[in-house]
Amino acid sequence: AVVSTQSTGVEALGEEKIALIEERDKTEKRATKLENSFEQQAVELNNAKEAVSRAEAKMEKLREESERALADEKVLTEANSKSHQAELETKQEVIQKLRNQVTDLEAEKLAALPADDQETIQKYKDRITLLEQEQ
Repeated sequence: AVVSTQSTGVEALGEEKIALIEERDKTEKRATKLENSFEQQAVELNNAKEAVSRAEAKMEKLREESERALADEKVLTEANSKSHQAELETKQEVIQKLRNQVTDLEAEKLAALPADDQETIQKYKDRITLLEQEQ
């Protein structure tokens, strides 16, 4: 009976040992899965960081290109403005010269104007009117 009890006790210890070994194996498997999952998440995090860095670099490049384009546009606008201003000044100078010529002619021929002078004055006045309308 003592041998039987000892044998049952050994069997119980053996079963408990087997259960503990199985539990240890399950725990190791879970730990391995967690490690693999952690490693996968670390890789994904690293990939995401790299994607963010690339996106930031691209945004910076686009910002720089946009700033250059705006600066170029500003220079072009200023050049166009100066060109337009010079064109206006030239037209104004022509208008003033024509007015001066008309005034000079009117003063010279005030009393009795021949038909040719009247036509010339009218042409100058017409040209002045056209140039003023273009402004």
